[in-house]
Amino acid sequence: PTLVDPAQPKGKNARQLARLEAMKLVRIHIVNLDPKKKDLQGEIITVANDMIGTVRKFVPYGEVTENGYHVPLIIYKMLKRRKFLNIRTRKGPKGPVVEQSWAQEFSIEVLPPLTKDELKKLATAQMAAGSVG
Repeated sequence: PTLVDPAQPKGKNARQLARLEAMKLVRIHIVNLDPKKKDLQGEIITVANDMIGTVRKFVPYGEVTENGYHVPLIIYKMLKRRKFLNIRTRKGPKGPVVEQSWAQEFSIEVLPPLTKDELKKLATAQMAAGSVG
C-alpha cells in the first residue's frame, strides 16, 4: 500500500510540490561584485535539476533593483552560492605579487514583500506603461 500525506493537496505529486516551492518569489536588491562583469546590466541565470526541470530568468544588477526585483527562490539560492576568482596584484619586495582568492560574486539584500498598496501602485504603473496584459 502507498502512504498518502494528508497535508499534501490532492492531485499534487512530489515533483509538482518541489516546483511550487522552488518558484516562490523572493524580492531582492542585487549588486554584482565581479570586476570582470562591471559593464553588464544583468545576466540570464539558468538552474535545472531532475525534480523541477529548467528555470531561466534575466536578473538585472545594481540600481535597477534598488526598489527590489523578484526572482524565484531556486535562482536566489544559486546566486547566493556563486563565487568568482578574485585576482589582485600588489608590489612585493622582489616585484609584483599575484594574490588569488574566491569571493562572493553578488551582494544580495532580501527585501520585505510588497504591501497591498505597493502592489496596487505597481499594477497601475505597469498598466499605464503597457508592460502587462
